[in-house]
Amino acid sequence: MSKKSVSQKEYQKVEEEASAAREILEEDRFGFLRDYLTNSKTSIETAILNNTIREVQEIVPITDKLTRIFKQPKQVQVDELSGKYKFITQLLADLEYFAQRKKDLDTEITEKRVTLE
Repeated sequence: MSKKSVSQKEYQKVEEEASAAREILEEDRFGFLRDYLTNSKTSIETAILNNTIREVQEIVPITDKLTRIFKQPKQVQVDELSGKYKFITQLLADLEYFAQRKKDLDTEITEKRVTLE
């Protein structure tokens, strides 16, 4: 079995991505972002689990005698919130992956499973 090899450029890219991901996950200046994402996930979970989502209806007058009614069914809102929840969850998982990737690559290089060119 042949060893995988990683160029110095690829290694540096992994290192930069890991550093950026760790910064977002750990630095105080990105605390607001982590809090926002966590609060959004919690809000979505609460809305779906407590069944507080209702059909929304907006009436927009076009003229004195003509109005337009916009409806957004409950299921559409649930689907949108589910998509947002999945996105937030995947974003946080990807950040964890990128933060861990350099450590894994360093371990593979140390164990000589990967060579650095």
